[in-house]
Amino acid sequence: MATSSSDGSCTAPADFQLSSELEDASSRLSMNLLKCPLCHNSRRIFYCRQCVQNGDFIHSNTVYSERFADKQMRLIRLKAARAQLEEKCMKALERHKQRDKLVP
Repeated sequence: MATSSSDGSCTAPADFQLSSELEDASSRLSMNLLKCPLCHNSRRIFYCRQCVQNGDFIHSNTVYSERFADKQMRLIRLKAARAQLEEKCMKALERHKQRDKLVP
């Protein structure tokens, strides 16, 4: 319900005077919730530098429970398997080309 001010107008005040105590409380709150540079979510707890360097962290969503280091190892193994398969295919293609050259 709107109340009138002492001058009789029914408009809301244009500027509010906030106490420094309220400003300090809001700055403390914003300091506790920092944005993660990876997922851009507000968090209070971040991993230490050594854990990040070792890949010893997981996604904040529990659906993805695999550690980053494990994901990296899996990626390395997949890349190696892909390279082996590519080499095998290249050899088979070369044999096929050689056979096509021999057959008139």
